[in-house]
Amino acid sequence: QQIGPSYYNNRVSMYYFGTPIWGLCAKRISSLLSVYNEYNNLGHYIDLIAITRNNRGSQIYKWTSKYNIPICIDKKGNPTWKSWNAQLRHLYIIDGQGNCIYTININYSFDNNLIIEALNNVLTKLYKNN
Repeated sequence: QQIGPSYYNNRVSMYYFGTPIWGLCAKRISSLLSVYNEYNNLGHYIDLIAITRNNRGSQIYKWTSKYNIPICIDKKGNPTWKSWNAQLRHLYIIDGQGNCIYTININYSFDNNLIIEALNNVLTKLYKNN
C-alpha cells in the first residue's frame, strides 16, 4: 500500500526504526505492540509500522514470524532513515494530518508512560478537530 497524504487522514501512526538482528530492538517492538494493541482494543485505531535498514533486510523474518504489523525494508542507501533523520530505535508519532508530533528515542529505556502520554495528546487533538 502506498503511503501518501490521504493515508494520514484522521489516523495516528507510530513509526519504529530498528533492526531485526538486535535483541533489544525485538524487545522494543514487543513493548510497542502491547501499547498498540491496548489502544486498538479500546477503539483508538492507531498504526504501528516498523522500518529496518536495507542491509538488515535478510533478517526480517525474525520480526515477521512474531509480529502482525507492517514491517518495511528501506531501499538501498536507507533514504527513509536519512530523510527522517532516524537513529536506531527512534519512535516517531504522526498525527492525523501526517505531521511528526513526537520523536522518542527508546534506545536506552522504554518509558511506557511517555509513549502513552504522547499518544493521548495526539488523539485528544485529533478528536477535538473532528
